[in-house]
Amino acid sequence: MSIAAIAYCGMNILFVIYNKMRFHRVLNTLNIYLVIWLSMVGLYGLRLINYNNTSVITWIIVFISTVLVFIGYHLGDRTKIMNTTVPYEFRERDERKLRKSIIHTSLFSMIAIIPNIAFLVQRYGINLLSKTTQIYYDNINGFAPPNIPYIGAVIYVACILVGIYFALFGFNIVLLLPTILAMLVILPSGSRGWLILTVFFILFPVIALKKRRTGIISSKKKKQNKRRIILVVVAILTLFICLTINRSKFLDPGIYQYISPRMIPIAYVAPWLFKLYQYFASPVGVLNAFLEDPTFYFGENTFNVLYNFFNKMGFDIKYSRYQPNYNIPIETNVGTWLLELSHDFTIIGMLFVIFLFSFIVGYCDKKALFSKQISDVVIATVLDTILAMSFFVWYIREGTMIVVLLVCILLKSKEYFRIN
Repeated sequence: MSIAAIAYCGMNILFVIYNKMRFHRVLNTLNIYLVIWLSMVGLYGLRLINYNNTSVITWIIVFISTVLVFIGYHLGDRTKIMNTTVPYEFRERDERKLRKSIIHTSLFSMIAIIPNIAFLVQRYGINLLSKTTQIYYDNINGFAPPNIPYIGAVIYVACILVGIYFALFGFNIVLLLPTILAMLVILPSGSRGWLILTVFFILFPVIALKKRRTGIISSKKKKQNKRRIILVVVAILTLFICLTINRSKFLDPGIYQYISPRMIPIAYVAPWLFKLYQYFASPVGVLNAFLEDPTFYFGENTFNVLYNFFNKMGFDIKYSRYQPNYNIPIETNVGTWLLELSHDFTIIGMLFVIFLFSFIVGYCDKKALFSKQISDVVIATVLDTILAMSFFVWYIREGTMIVVLLVCILLKSKEYFRIN
């Protein structure tokens, strides 16, 4: 492992320790971000793929961006929250309102989810899991079957409410409805990214409301909930591995020339393990390739959904659904949010956006701890998830994420989830 990678991992470990002392718990939004980036850079540093040499500027940007996230988040967390002095204690009377909200958002999302599944079955047959690779590449290449857009994204709002309900009141059979519907959206598409996002949508409310559960859940029920959490985590990891295996049944023989001798035996026996490594380790390499010859087009990723909308209205605006492939030397196109924000706003602008976004996340997390509105927890969860997934892409570019965020803001403006 290179000195730069070791230094970066060491810096993140120190930041994690500081956050533990500052927030009095290891599991918090900022530490999740730091551990994910530490893991990604550590895996990249192992060089089980013979990646191209990493430039000094790439390491500088990776270091500075992480420091800015750390500082921005803490400044946001230290900002005074107006008109709220003590955390609100949720009570049993709030359980029914929250449960109904989960049911209503789930049923609304079914308006799109059920027909979209029917369209997939019509084209690919009933065994959609065996066709995940074909469905995934058809989606990328523009050959997807017809579908009802955006409405199905509301199921992710329901998943956030599942996390809130579970944190406050424990398990209820109704929580299975949005979870199953979300899997019906994710599994046929083969999207591992949205599977991870769904985990975060459920996890972050549990983290945020950890200290707000006293007196609501009995000790016996807490133990049962811990067992259920373990089962859910195991189930989701199993699904993630299944999707990876489905898309990694064999490797192109030409790839082996780029694989480290330590990885070759593993790649022969279990191609999916190689793909899993590539999935988590390659973004730094792609970022490095981009920075060797950076391009600029204002807001192409950040305003991706808006530009796409204008094009459908007849305007001619540069728009790209996916990033181009980079040869690092294996072709891949995921280069972290640093690539996409640098392309949108130049490197200086990217650093400013990262700092500002991290400040907003820190502020919203603090507000979610003290707010009397579940909608504040919902908004904080969406922002937390975008930050956690920054190792992969800048998820603001995804139309589904924009819909989720807009629905959360709408719910807050209508005070739909205000606790009386």
